[in-house]
Amino acid sequence: MNILVTNDDGLYTPGIWTLAEAMTAVGTVTVIAPDREQSGVGAAVTIQHPVRISEVMPRIEGIKAYSVEGTPGDCVILAMQGIMPKPDLVVSGINEGANTGIYVMMSGTVGAAVHANLWARPRSPSRWSRSPTCDSTPRRPSGRCWGRCSSTKR
Repeated sequence: MNILVTNDDGLYTPGIWTLAEAMTAVGTVTVIAPDREQSGVGAAVTIQHPVRISEVMPRIEGIKAYSVEGTPGDCVILAMQGIMPKPDLVVSGINEGANTGIYVMMSGTVGAAVHANLWARPRSPSRWSRSPTCDSTPRRPSGRCWGRCSSTKR
């Protein structure tokens, strides 16, 4: 199974690599993420300038990684158009903070899942949040600090 991991917090945040590592148990993982934070962009795509993509050194051996000068939606579109073998699953996150209430529609993490839906791919945005019983370190999915804000499959 080919798995795309993306987010809206950027390629260089710990959450995306925690998620990528966990997903290696399920299939072949490719990380394609914005080169900088894109929180609050929702399902936006870049239209005012070229979208540049660069292969980068991954933090985890055996995973391909790409940095995109664009939005999480751009990352999903690039994956679907051939940057990687067509993903069977798109997982977006681990997002720092909650994607809840009215803010869910502004979330780039959820926006990536929306684009996966447009391409008829199973998708799951994920997040982690700080609480009195949880330190600020994202953990593998079995950890108590890791949670899903939603999960849908076709």
